[in-house]
Amino acid sequence: MKNRVSYSIARSVRGISHSRKNAPNEDSVLLSDIGSRATVAAVADGHGSEKCFRAHLGSRFAVKVFEKVCETAPNFASDVEARQFASGIPIVVCPTMESNG
Repeated sequence: MKNRVSYSIARSVRGISHSRKNAPNEDSVLLSDIGSRATVAAVADGHGSEKCFRAHLGSRFAVKVFEKVCETAPNFASDVEARQFASGIPIVVCPTMESNG
């Protein structure tokens, strides 16, 4: 049996309205190998509001935090174990930050 090689490709593209305003792409995508165990895929959608001018930084932060959480994953013996690990990842990693203005 031949060794199977697989490749993962991901890309995020800045939308036309952001291009016209010279605004950054607020969305982030990450593909990262965590050892020989798995490949982590994460996508974060930026806020999309002019009031949230750091949305591009927030989406990058979100995918990097997810990558760090997944680096703690053990070697899974089955899909069931992987799903159990995934269900234990908090939906909210950071407290909500509200502006006072």
